Amino acid sequence: MSHSKGNLSTEEVDYLLEAGVGPGQEHPANGSSQQVVTMRGDLEQIHLADIFQTLATAKMEGMLAVHNPIEHRQVFFKNGQVRILVSQRTTNRRIGQRLIAAGMIQGEDLRKALVQQRKSQQPLGSILVKNGFISADQLEEILAQQIEEELYGLFTWEHGEFEFYRGPISDP
Repeated sequence: MSHSKGNLSTEEVDYLLEAGVGPGQEHPANGSSQQVVTMRGDLEQIHLADIFQTLATAKMEGMLAVHNPIEHRQVFFKNGQVRILVSQRTTNRRIGQRLIAAGMIQGEDLRKALVQQRKSQQPLGSILVKNGFISADQLEEILAQQIEEELYGLFTWEHGEFEFYRGPISDP
């Protein structure tokens, strides 16, 4: 395989695209029989940047599952866009911390919104906007920063494994 800092060769790309395909390998998130493991490997042998480059070059649509013993991430590829799935608990905690750190809300406003969120089960950001604590543009800005950091943080992983499930996806 390639060195973790270099680009994948054509042979390596072909090997990865063929190596993961096997009968009965289903997408773990939705169990769809249309999605099989198209690519799989170890992050110690293949750098995540190489995986992203391979997927972008091949213009693939699907879901990349990256995991290590502590964390698990799902990255969705569709129409040239990349989205990362972050747990709701992590999202709520970080949005509140970010908004307070940016001076956009006070701690008491966040507490009120979190109490309301627990009762209504609505997204925290929606509650903050609906109650006038922040604007929709401010929420969008904070969410974009968070998503970028989550995605960039994924590129720091040196240990773990990945699987790519090629095919139409439903982005949760």
